[in-house]
Amino acid sequence: MVLVLVLWDSQCASGTERTNVTSATGIRVILGSDRKEPEPNQFNPAEYFDKIWGIINDEFWDPNFNGVDWVEARRRYRPEAIAAQDHESFAKIINQMLAELKTSHTRYYTKWDPGYYIIQVVFGKADTHRSGIGVVTKKIEGHHYVVAALESSPAEKTGIRFGDWLVEADGQPFHPIRSFFNKTGREIELIVQRGPLESTRKNLTVTPFDMKEIDRLGNDSYASLKTIEYRGHRFAYVRLWWLRGIEMKNALQYGIHRANETEGIIIDIRDGYGGDMGYEFIAPSLQYGMGKITVESTGRKQTFKSVAGCSKPVVVLINGGSRSGKEVLAYFFKKTGRGVLVGERTAGYVTGGRKRDISSDSFLYYGAFKMLIDGKRLEGVGVEPDIEVPFDIRFAAGEDIQLKRAKDEMVRLIEASS
Repeated sequence: MVLVLVLWDSQCASGTERTNVTSATGIRVILGSDRKEPEPNQFNPAEYFDKIWGIINDEFWDPNFNGVDWVEARRRYRPEAIAAQDHESFAKIINQMLAELKTSHTRYYTKWDPGYYIIQVVFGKADTHRSGIGVVTKKIEGHHYVVAALESSPAEKTGIRFGDWLVEADGQPFHPIRSFFNKTGREIELIVQRGPLESTRKNLTVTPFDMKEIDRLGNDSYASLKTIEYRGHRFAYVRLWWLRGIEMKNALQYGIHRANETEGIIIDIRDGYGGDMGYEFIAPSLQYGMGKITVESTGRKQTFKSVAGCSKPVVVLINGGSRSGKEVLAYFFKKTGRGVLVGERTAGYVTGGRKRDISSDSFLYYGAFKMLIDGKRLEGVGVEPDIEVPFDIRFAAGEDIQLKRAKDEMVRLIEASS
């Protein structure tokens, strides 16, 4: 969930004093602070709270805090937050407060949150790593369901499928980070449920491995590239887990190359994370003269124009997990008619984000820039698919109905153009 169109500056929003903007008057007042910086790894909830509140107070994209009385929010949440017994429960309270701002790219991340690792990569920490079994999960009604078992991962080799509910790990409720923390190379017992009935549960043994986050998803995008043979036609498929860096650019370029050798391409941008709306992610899929798009943030404007590229049919898979830069890409396909969007409306998470470290193992990611796409806001709106395919992934047993519909549409486009 990450749109990075403006580099964050190095000025610190915390120090010996802070300013406050009241939503009613716009008058700034001074809040004193004489607290010392905590030692690394020392959990200091009072210090962390004041730092987080102050950053939002000084740098949030809307000086009126999207209608929230930010001073009142401080009064309500601070006592509970500073009484938190551990960092994870503290983060939950902070995120309840931040959620009142109703703005994407605004969340407090600790090492117990999967987003902590990929956002570190997006901001240049390519060595960020963690232990896991190679699954991407989605939390639905308190349960973790498999979005993907990554190529050649322990999860795939063990037979874990798309749509499985991961119930327990080593006798404890499943957690995407905690279940594998400090367990690299040691066999653990998983309980996996494949259908609505408890009788579909299976006990599996799997061994977590440690891997850099950039490789974990980057390798899967490379591995996802394939030629699909379907109903007498051949076309390419590639899944992009985020839009940033040489790994994703190369995966897309290879996909376009394969599309030019076959009859078209399906580009899957469901779930995962956002990233830059870089020109290189737009241009390869377009044809000359098909249009342009203007992306504006505070003090910055970029215009992307279509150039000569792939001339074959394009189908793009989207859903509610398509966020940020991916939504701008989906918008461009829809605006120009260059690609057919299949799936569900995107998340509406299109605000310029900035990252600030709070401690050695946590950071605040917050909406710092209002984004306009062709003069319009996609924040809170998203992009609607051309062909809507609602899909509850729970207990899908590996069957992807959105991908099947995309393949059917690709065949229709190929046959219509012949």
